[in-house]
Amino acid sequence: MAPVLCRCSTCSKKQCKYNDQLVSGCLISRQTRLKHEKQAQAAHASSSESDDAPMPSASVQPSSSNPDPINLNEVLAPVFQLCNILVAWLSLAQGVSRKTANVVLKVLRLIQITTLRLVLAAFLSAGVPASISTSLDIPQDIRTVYLNGELEPEIIRIISCPKCFKPYLLVNGVAPAVCSYKRSVRAKACGTALWKQRHTRTGTKRVPALLYSTQSFESWLCFMLSRAPIEDCLRDSFAKYQNRPPLHQMHDVHDSPAWYSLRGFLRSPYHLVFALYIDWFNPFSNKIAGKKVSCGAIILYCLNLPLEIRFLPENTFIVGMIPGPHEPDVWTISHILESLKNAIIAFDLPGKVLPTYYFPNGVDVASRIIPLIADLLASRKTAGYLSHSANAFCSFCELLISDIENLNYTEWVARTGANVRMQAEEWKNCPTISGKKEIAKRNGVRWTPLHDLEYWNPVQYVILGFMHNSLEGVLEHQLRILWGIGRTKAAIQKLEEDADDETYSESEISESSDELDDLRQETIDYQTLNLTEDLDLMEVDEEESEDTPTPTPAPYMDDSDSDSDTEYIPANIQGAFDFTSEQLEQIQTCIQNILLPTWVERPPGNLGEAQHGKLKAHELLILFTDIFPLIIPELWWNEDNTDKKMLTCFCNLIASTNIIASYSMSNAKADSYMHYFVEYRSLIQELHPQFQSLPNHHYAMHNGDILKFWGPLAVLSEFPGERMNGAFGKIKTNSKRGDMELTMLRQSIRRGRLDALLGDRSFTDPVLEEMTLLLKPENVYAFKTPPQVLSEVEMAKLRKKGAIIEMGHYSFLLQYLRSMGNEYQSAYSTVPHPRGTAILPTTAEQPSQFKFQGKTYSKEISHEGNSHIQFYIPGTTNPETGVIEHIWELPLQGLLHTFLFVRQHKALPASLESKTPYYFAPCSLLMSKIVDAAPSSSIFILEPHHIITHLTVYKRPKGTYKGVARDTLAICWALNRGRR
Repeated sequence: MAPVLCRCSTCSKKQCKYNDQLVSGCLISRQTRLKHEKQAQAAHASSSESDDAPMPSASVQPSSSNPDPINLNEVLAPVFQLCNILVAWLSLAQGVSRKTANVVLKVLRLIQITTLRLVLAAFLSAGVPASISTSLDIPQDIRTVYLNGELEPEIIRIISCPKCFKPYLLVNGVAPAVCSYKRSVRAKACGTALWKQRHTRTGTKRVPALLYSTQSFESWLCFMLSRAPIEDCLRDSFAKYQNRPPLHQMHDVHDSPAWYSLRGFLRSPYHLVFALYIDWFNPFSNKIAGKKVSCGAIILYCLNLPLEIRFLPENTFIVGMIPGPHEPDVWTISHILESLKNAIIAFDLPGKVLPTYYFPNGVDVASRIIPLIADLLASRKTAGYLSHSANAFCSFCELLISDIENLNYTEWVARTGANVRMQAEEWKNCPTISGKKEIAKRNGVRWTPLHDLEYWNPVQYVILGFMHNSLEGVLEHQLRILWGIGRTKAAIQKLEEDADDETYSESEISESSDELDDLRQETIDYQTLNLTEDLDLMEVDEEESEDTPTPTPAPYMDDSDSDSDTEYIPANIQGAFDFTSEQLEQIQTCIQNILLPTWVERPPGNLGEAQHGKLKAHELLILFTDIFPLIIPELWWNEDNTDKKMLTCFCNLIASTNIIASYSMSNAKADSYMHYFVEYRSLIQELHPQFQSLPNHHYAMHNGDILKFWGPLAVLSEFPGERMNGAFGKIKTNSKRGDMELTMLRQSIRRGRLDALLGDRSFTDPVLEEMTLLLKPENVYAFKTPPQVLSEVEMAKLRKKGAIIEMGHYSFLLQYLRSMGNEYQSAYSTVPHPRGTAILPTTAEQPSQFKFQGKTYSKEISHEGNSHIQFYIPGTTNPETGVIEHIWELPLQGLLHTFLFVRQHKALPASLESKTPYYFAPCSLLMSKIVDAAPSSSIFILEPHHIITHLTVYKRPKGTYKGVARDTLAICWALNRGRR
């Protein structure tokens, strides 16, 4: 849609190029201009009927020799904008209610009126011509602020069946009275009423029973591409990755064969590839009347964007919220996906012409959905596969459920996208439910709207999310079922039960019977209603009351329903493994006392007790890869044959988990993953014959191929979506179906647009820019922002503020700088220095901590958990470990540099190290080792870029390992996860 020229009171203050001429006004979409016109009309009506205290509209008329009068409203326009942004931030980011926000707006309006009166009086008394308009650009309703600030999204509301979600569009203002959806041409119609009675202030009116709320994709694309930083990132990404072959070491999807395979589509910075994320969450964060309530979120991530900003809420497209209280089934989810499919198809090649920041007259924009990211249930419903209980249960191969213990994956027959699409079409075209059931049972495939995307590969483009599969699937099974830490009857049933989406209800059986009879007349009488007078009721109030706050979203979603495990009823399985009480106490002690950096959440120290609650996915990851490696070997490193096998099984599990959770990937790593995971499965079959393998174990054996095609799965995980689910659940709503989904959708998009406004740093007014730094101090584009160059005056001030560097430390620092090629001279040298010689300052700021790549590093005396690090020895790629003892910040050559004084960990003599488990396989797989607890004499001067990762550290007393009669530290560097 071509942009149009708007010359409203706001836009007329700007200039743009229109028909090759510079004119006053702004090029915007037709819909935005219509909003501006309505806003201007409302402002005019408000000013003529305002009940505010009267404000003088006085001015000194200039004589022929006097200058034009000063328009104070124009002078103070930035102040009005400051007020609007502040109140929007209070409402969306700090969670104040709409009523409170409106009160703040009115108070600010009174303050501005009073200020203008005083300023006007001062000008007039001084004989300076000035004028004030009676209307101010401070709205009295927060919703007007959203509209004026372009924070209001374009929401499309679709009449939908409350039971099956079939959408109904208005045709000439009318729609049917009941739902006509049939699961097959011979099945009975849904017949659910599409309308209900709503009591309003003006009486009872007929309104839609359910409205599905979705965001306009075209409107969102216009918003995204109107942002200069986003367009810069898209153009930089295109220039960097255009036609570049896959890398041996992959750090992002851009380095992968998957991205390279899309080069036929990626012919422009504006050809956008999206990942589709679908998941369900509890909007109430608890259970109501013993039943779980679910809403669904559909989200698109733009994979063209750099990883640093890809998953920020302001850069994600929230498609819509699937109404609760129950999830759609495998049949009705297609109705939800249909509108998304249509929106995406509309932007397939050659795309549509949309305005952007650099091309206001428009450029061709195209988009495609490629990978699907979801948990197992959501991915199967969305991609059209049967559940994990089906006979043909796997979406990647043709292995049957009866052969799930088969580990010889090289003999499995892989599915192909073409064959799956053919099977889906066969299911779709079948005229009977019984026939569809037979086809699905045979092939394990159903049709969904994604199959209408001709380019979409239903095998390669389904991502196996490692959060649900590897962490909440494999690791939780190992902890609760195989190890018995929380092994309960309910847990066993939950992990091994069959999914219920393959069962058929009595009504469906009846339908199949009716089909066979083929005697029933299948007709629906459509009753039409005139909807013109009721269309306004389709826009419901998005909040329960004006007092309802919208709290700040939590950083993580609480995926447990309570702090205690309500399913905890110990299950006694004959012959099953259990830790002894002494061993479990040792594990709990380790969890409670291990040194962790502040950014790592400590798992519950009462693990194994009912009160420890259900572990979150990130807690499982930390527990297995960063804590258990420092305690489990103590329990099983002995001559007992079973303990040896248990230890080997554990080490293979951890080695495979560290690879699947890594942020870097190669074909060799993917092959290693398969080797370790097959070894793990082989051993659990031998050690735990009481328990059968679960589908998650089989699915995880396809990760090798997925890793080779997509690269590291950590950058395509479910974690960003789960965090957004947590944010949705924290939004206060009226708890009414249809209404609360609209509220969550609208408020989340508003918050994202506010974050974009503040984070893009696009204001030219220095006062507005300063305000954005206060409201959103973090710079999301720091990854592409060069360091600030300091002036001589600024460097002198910093040196003056600093403390004296101890002489011995000063010598270490000087030696390091010289080794890096910097010809600095000592300030303590007695030899005169020639003019222009670089002198190393003797003072430096000496903070207790600093931040690097979002993580805090501290001196040992300040926070021991933040001080133990793994690092590269300067000038090499050799890793070492040590502890930070001092931090210095000092200006050198116009830049502020940070230096670390690190004492290397003292290695054990080889004769003693060989008495620890990490010296040998399989514990050598655990990214851990034992070092002497005594300080070493080896010192390194580092800069932040030398840091690899924090360590987890467990202090061990002498005698922990036989023959090691000294205090030691067990250290693990798995927190790196392949980032560096």
